[in-house]
Order: sequence, then C-alpha cells, then structure tokens
Amino acid sequence: MGGGAGAAGGFAQATDQKPISFIGDSTFFHAGVPPLTSALFNHHNIVMVILDNRTTAMTGHQPNPGTGRHFGGIDTDAVDIEGVVKGLGVKFVRTVNPYNVRAAADVMKEALAFDGVAVVISKCPCPLLLKKEKRLEKKVCVVDQDRCVRCYTCLNTIACPALIKKDGAVQVDPSQCIGCGMCADVCPKKCIEVRQ
Repeated sequence: MGGGAGAAGGFAQATDQKPISFIGDSTFFHAGVPPLTSALFNHHNIVMVILDNRTTAMTGHQPNPGTGRHFGGIDTDAVDIEGVVKGLGVKFVRTVNPYNVRAAADVMKEALAFDGVAVVISKCPCPLLLKKEKRLEKKVCVVDQDRCVRCYTCLNTIACPALIKKDGAVQVDPSQCIGCGMCADVCPKKCIEVRQ
C-alpha cells in the first residue's frame, strides 16, 4: 500500500543501486505523492512505476481520483496522474502501454539510465473490469505449433496465466486468455497470433 515508494528513497541513499518501486494508481493518490515529493527534495535516484489500471482493482473496482466519480450524486473529473507528477517537478515522466512489451522495456531502460527521480506510468485498463463491464473484446491468442521452435521466450518473458507448457509445447488456455497479444509481441518466431 505504498510502502515501497518511501523505502526506495532509503535504498537509494543506503546502496549504490537504483531502486524501482511499484505503486497502483489509487494507492499513488493516497500514499505515493509524499514519498515522491521526498525523493525529489532529497535528490534520490529512483524509478517509481505507477500501475494505472484505471480502477481500484484489488478491493473491487472502486473509483479513485485518477478515474473520477460519477455516481452517488457526486460527479468529479479524473485527476491526471502525469500532470500531478510533472507538477511536483519530476523531469523524467513517461507513459507507456504495458502490453507493448518492447516499448515498455525501452522506457524502463531510459528510466534506469536517468540520473534522478524517474516516473513511468504504466497505463492500461484492468481487463477484469473491462470483462465485468462487458467492454472486453473477445480475442484469443493461438500458437502455430508447426512454426513454434519451443524456445519458451513467451513463457520466460511474461508471467501470463494463459500460457502453459504441455508435453513440451507452448499452448494457450482459452479460458484464461484475454487476447492482449503480449505473447505474440515477444515471440521471436512470430508464431503466436491474436484471433477474434
């Protein structure tokens, strides 16, 4: 619940490593702004990754300041996380779609190379919320077994619960797959495709 954001500053001061802290979007608003401010004030060399999934997923998809609120007689606009971070004075701020694995990896490399406080906003709606609201497109990833060389890059690169190894072959469990295409993005042989 935000403890990693403050701890990152301490690790930056006590070690010669550049810590990476992860914090959710709703947690950022209630517990992440003070440690980010402190990191700037104390010239900590950290990366803060804000996981903006457009909801408060871990407790039931409640709204948060980053989503705005439009029920219960209260209507509020969303508070822009990037605007808040830049308003605090963070110089390195990048927003990336985490499903674009290559772009996300490039941004993380830039953030790690930056001298000072770097913030990466990993922004993509929670698929569980999209599914609950019936806004998730029906797609599934399929492995072309004739082209797959069983290098297991997909299994080793992303921790997708839909990817399984069965009798040495990589397969996709269609009941778990949301068709995001991350596995297809990292497959070096391009033998995984997203189908409707």
